[in-house]
Amino acid sequence: MHPPPPAWLEARFAATVAAVRRGEAGPQADPADVAAFLRETYEHVREVDALVRALGGRTRPIPAAAPGDEALRGVHDFGERASVRRVEELIASLRREPLRDRDGVPLEVPAWLARLPVDARRAGERSIDVGKLSPHVAAGLSRRGPPDPFALRLHNLAAHHSAPARPGPAVIEEVADMVQAMRQVRVYRPEPMPFDRIAAILEEHVVAGRLPAEARPLIARALEAQARLERSGAVTPYHLLEARPAALVDLPLGG
Repeated sequence: MHPPPPAWLEARFAATVAAVRRGEAGPQADPADVAAFLRETYEHVREVDALVRALGGRTRPIPAAAPGDEALRGVHDFGERASVRRVEELIASLRREPLRDRDGVPLEVPAWLARLPVDARRAGERSIDVGKLSPHVAAGLSRRGPPDPFALRLHNLAAHHSAPARPGPAVIEEVADMVQAMRQVRVYRPEPMPFDRIAAILEEHVVAGRLPAEARPLIARALEAQARLERSGAVTPYHLLEARPAALVDLPLGG
């Protein structure tokens, strides 16, 4: 369905996997799982770009040419940066209000996360990689079972996960990201999530304030556009893998 990644991106995949193999990532992960995760993310980025384009949003595609040795920026999920200050604020908030495990035990901020802003300031850097090419993020999100919560919180500093209160380019990208992610078949999910279930989950996001109420019409359009893209062959035809036909009738998201 998708062409191979450009050579420069393949090289960056290899560098991320090698860093995990050398033990340089904070969370523990199998390098083979990280490699598979990066491949799946490549497909995800391309298909989110297609959905954002269908919705009239601002695309952030993978460039064909290598960006050189510079930090990758402006690419969905792969080229995501957050200011050093925002990472410091995240760490401070996680110390004030710790994450908890399933038994309710508070989790300490891991040393690898605490070191990130310290090392960045020492090197004179103004931002930190929070994209999925980061060994910390890739290792934390690729492992079997629940993702590493600290890697997830770090990645969620990406701009499209910090959507503003009113619809705009970031909200369009965030909705497209969630719709495609729940449709995409992954190692841990052999079937696409049905559209009505996605609709219900996104409605929960609106009710909880994680998406603005004005996003309801956008969500409905995104679900319809994703179905059209699948059936046209513009993206992977996930509808052919469903246990039951995907219904786009009477979705609880109109507006």
